Amino acid sequence: MSSEQTTRIAGSPEFDATLHCRDHQTRDQTQATDSTVLAVLPAASSLISQATNAQEAAAALNSMLSAVLVPVSAAVRQAIAAQGDLREAEDFLPVMQAAVGVILACEAMQAAAKKAEASARAALAEAMSLGATTIQAGLHTVSLRDAPRSAVVTDLALLPERFMVQAPQPPPKPDLTALRKALLDGPITGAQLSNGGLPTIAIRGAK
Repeated sequence: MSSEQTTRIAGSPEFDATLHCRDHQTRDQTQATDSTVLAVLPAASSLISQATNAQEAAAALNSMLSAVLVPVSAAVRQAIAAQGDLREAEDFLPVMQAAVGVILACEAMQAAAKKAEASARAALAEAMSLGATTIQAGLHTVSLRDAPRSAVVTDLALLPERFMVQAPQPPPKPDLTALRKALLDGPITGAQLSNGGLPTIAIRGAK
């Protein structure tokens, strides 16, 4: 998440100041929530593996899951704020500017949810490794699986020749960058320029 968000859409100074201020707040909240998670996760993970009874394991798992949801909650609050800006916007330009906040909020929720899911999966797997290899959660059955062991080459020079394979030579392929430049200068047999796609936007933070 960038600090100050700007767009190629020229906006009013008042709106830009509001957007920049909110992005500073979002950055600070993100850093704070990330620090909270980083501080809690290792301790909670250790408590799960060291639990001597079900109550201790439950408390450690609860603490860990609560921590991984903190960034998600912050991202949701950002989305709610973006929704508020959208409701207040009436003219065309303010609505487009509010759309920037919607996009950034969606990006934040996606990133936070992805990290939270991975952490929650790891926490549940660690908890289940204490003995509950299969659990039922509503209509879902969750099973603990051992990760398959993979081969690791420790010294390529000592590896027997029979385990070495020659990678196939890749077939030639067009240089699309050079081809595009040439097509801009004139027609090329066997190729043409596409019609392009839908317009896209670029959102970047202030330097």
